[in-house]
Amino acid sequence: MDNFYFIYGTEEFLIDDNIRKVILALKDAANDEPEVVVNYGDELSPESLMEVLDFSPLFNLRRVLVIKRIPWLGGGKRKNMAENYFKILENYRQSPPEGQTVILTANELPAKSNWAKFFNKKAEVIKCDPLDKEHLSAWIKNTLAERQIKINADALNMLVSSKINMYSVKNLLDKLALMNLKGKISKQDIENELPDENNVKIFRLLDALVGKNLPSALNVFQQLLQQGEPPLAFLFMIVRQFVLLGKVKAFQEAGLEYRQIVELTGQRDFVIRNLIGKSSNFSWDELAKLNRLFLQTDVSLKTTGQNPDALLENLIIEICTLRRA
Repeated sequence: MDNFYFIYGTEEFLIDDNIRKVILALKDAANDEPEVVVNYGDELSPESLMEVLDFSPLFNLRRVLVIKRIPWLGGGKRKNMAENYFKILENYRQSPPEGQTVILTANELPAKSNWAKFFNKKAEVIKCDPLDKEHLSAWIKNTLAERQIKINADALNMLVSSKINMYSVKNLLDKLALMNLKGKISKQDIENELPDENNVKIFRLLDALVGKNLPSALNVFQQLLQQGEPPLAFLFMIVRQFVLLGKVKAFQEAGLEYRQIVELTGQRDFVIRNLIGKSSNFSWDELAKLNRLFLQTDVSLKTTGQNPDALLENLIIEICTLRRA
């Protein structure tokens, strides 16, 4: 089995699912649970990357090192820094320690770059773009079949055409399964739970922001602009999302369980589940910096006469490219 993976794409559910499959395969192969260590690429300097890659099996013979959402693949201002990361990984692959499996993830892999050549040659590369309608339909039916639940054809078509991400689909299916719908999901059931198209796009924007997924955030932002969403409404939704993220982060650090967080925030299950998985993307210092940026943007929108679309686009870029000190 390969011990070096690069998993990338815009469908986070599939990325996480492939990580789970690699870990499960390792466990089955050795009939033993490997140690799993998770880091985030934007938190690692070149020096700290070298440290986390260093593995000596003193207490655990096998380890899976997962480094999520590495931001080093592009050029531009960070080109020199990216080269440092590249050399570290290149050196690592020349003599990888026995017993360690490394999994790197990212939103994209720039074509014809040194990174693309490196990963295609030295790693098992797995691409995770959104499923087409046929494969998404099959996944939905299989997910429900595991719970002995069926779905009407028109209900399935509505869900597949909704364009919400797979985590959101999974959360919706989980909720419908718990509602005991006599073993079959109807179109009316989906209509009752599925947000309208505009709200779906807003959710995708907010989801991209807390996930620091800049390409996705800018794409959805432009779509919403074309629909005439007012700038202050954008800012209000973004601020509200990060206030909620801060609450979730605080409750997690206080040791509260998922259900307690849902109850205390008064939010829907899938919203909290999503934020719990992404609260580690932002440190408290980063959230404090964002609060200052929100205030500055609010003042600029109301007093300076600057282009509001440009102000919000700059804010989105700041959120997604925020790096820890």
